[in-house]
Amino acid sequence: MTFPESYDDFRQFWMNNQQTAISSYIANNQSFISNLLPEQAVQMPAVQLAYILEKRFGQQDFFRAFNPENTIDSPVQNFENGEWLKTVNMVGINVRTIGSFWNVIKYALTLPKAQSSIHLLPIWECGVVASLYGIASWNINPEFFDDELAIAFPHLNTIEKQLKIVNNILHLMGKTVGMDVIPHTDRYSEITLTNPQFFEWLQRKEFEITDHSENLHEKVQEAILDFLYQYG
Repeated sequence: MTFPESYDDFRQFWMNNQQTAISSYIANNQSFISNLLPEQAVQMPAVQLAYILEKRFGQQDFFRAFNPENTIDSPVQNFENGEWLKTVNMVGINVRTIGSFWNVIKYALTLPKAQSSIHLLPIWECGVVASLYGIASWNINPEFFDDELAIAFPHLNTIEKQLKIVNNILHLMGKTVGMDVIPHTDRYSEITLTNPQFFEWLQRKEFEITDHSENLHEKVQEAILDFLYQYG
């Protein structure tokens, strides 16, 4: 068999040999689907992916993972400490780049067993500048919802349910899952407005700082209460 070498070769190889590659993965002959480009993987229909996973892991385990009310434990669930992190081969994934949480599973099909951990970039609702690192709340980012998945499987009709089954399936695939912990927020996030006393505030007029006093958060609290009294 001639293996692809160029980008165009990979695309053509997949068009001509995808059934063979998928069958090899289903039969557990390989830990990933060979010669599948990530950009091709994320275009895979939801129903096809569900079929592949069911055949690979068995109907019982797949359906258990596909139910957001169930929890599939992490492969390191029983480890006593974090020593495993020193040797793990981790892949970072920007969910915004690939479109949805569900597409993380498609992307994971291109990763061999040796790449045993998935690290998700921030998953929280973004603030006014739309930065993944400037979160507006602890709500999960609604842009990561997969409409096709919800249409094909109506029980996965919320972003929380979709994230839960994605986490389950990654664990079923033998991969650990981690995510960024964000130590700061966006301007005027729910977190700052409900807890102004925990943040450092400054007041400015154009580019000049007019107030940076220690108790400035009290003025912020008053402004928030005035707004609530006025608008409910």
